[in-house]
Amino acid sequence: MLRPRLLLVVYLCVLANAISSFVGGQSWTESGLYQASGFHAEDTGFFCLCTCNETKHGTFCSGGGINGRTGGIVARFLSAWYPGDQDRGQATRGTLVAYDTATPFTDECVVNGPNNAFSYVGSRPSNGGDAFVWRGQMEGVDCNTVGKCSTLCEGEDQFEIWRAGCDQERLRPQFDIG
Repeated sequence: MLRPRLLLVVYLCVLANAISSFVGGQSWTESGLYQASGFHAEDTGFFCLCTCNETKHGTFCSGGGINGRTGGIVARFLSAWYPGDQDRGQATRGTLVAYDTATPFTDECVVNGPNNAFSYVGSRPSNGGDAFVWRGQMEGVDCNTVGKCSTLCEGEDQFEIWRAGCDQERLRPQFDIG
């Protein structure tokens, strides 16, 4: 007979895989050119996908970004991810639209599958505000970002399942075979 804790872990793993392989947090580094303040090199932060819905048309997610220096929310966003033709070696692509920010922007992303590292290009036309362009790199989903993404995602069922999986990973005994 399986112990209740083991059953919970199995249930969470199955449920997490069924919900979305995109949910989670990762760190980013980017450089960009801003109309008002000029060139910025190596800005850092955290990219958090709190909840996702998968359909035959793609995966649709909501989440946000966290400033690496201040810990404040940069923006909340909506994103759509759609797979390329795997037979032709085409990567998954995504479009992200930011809102709840003084400087809305759009990012175009290229990723070799969910939760992997990926690159992106972002931009914002002037429209009377600060125009900018940037390019950056996501490092891939990492359980070390749970605390950073909690600001945005706490209470979202899919995020909480991902967090529980990270907690189980931390509790797993580590063996040094050597």
